[in-house]
Amino acid sequence: MPDNANRLSKVPLSYSDIDIFVLAGGQGRRVRHLLNGMPKVLAVVGNKLMLECLLDWIYDIGGRHVVLGLGVGHEHVVKYFEEHPCSYLRIDLSIEKEPLGTAGAVRHARHLLGSDPVLIVNGDTLIDVDMLTFFKHQQRFRTTMLVANGAGTSAGACLMNRETFDRLIADEEISLEKFLSKEHLIRFRCQQFHDIGTPGGWRGPRE
Repeated sequence: MPDNANRLSKVPLSYSDIDIFVLAGGQGRRVRHLLNGMPKVLAVVGNKLMLECLLDWIYDIGGRHVVLGLGVGHEHVVKYFEEHPCSYLRIDLSIEKEPLGTAGAVRHARHLLGSDPVLIVNGDTLIDVDMLTFFKHQQRFRTTMLVANGAGTSAGACLMNRETFDRLIADEEISLEKFLSKEHLIRFRCQQFHDIGTPGGWRGPRE
């Protein structure tokens, strides 16, 4: 359990109802030489696994239900949870038999994602952002919220209402990135983000 697990979360309890989908099925081509055959979520970041960092962050922002979208190397993640059951989150695994792309991974897990809104995060990115204000903005404007870096591009998390989520699911030809590029978004600046999906990201967090 995270070090702060005994503290009251700053996020209202209603946010515990939000389903959180983690995109963790990529092949990691750009950093394959650093992974030793493991999926990116089992890479070591500091003194912890990336997966442990993500689960602790999700708990800290008030999340209680996580769906991990797995693909290449999923058997290693399954083995991890067999050996290290998570006691503080409800975790479901959505396993792709073949690579489906980002939006395809979301579609594959749609039966596990029933909340409104749905939070989608990258499994290779850690972000430092005021999630309480982020959630409040989405509730106020009822539009898709995107956590962005200083350049205004995605830092690896988006929060979309049910109507938008259902449109994404219905379009079987589009990628998540292309879908978001066509949406009316509110970009929410993060303080720092740590992306281990690129070799440069292993050097530490960026603004």
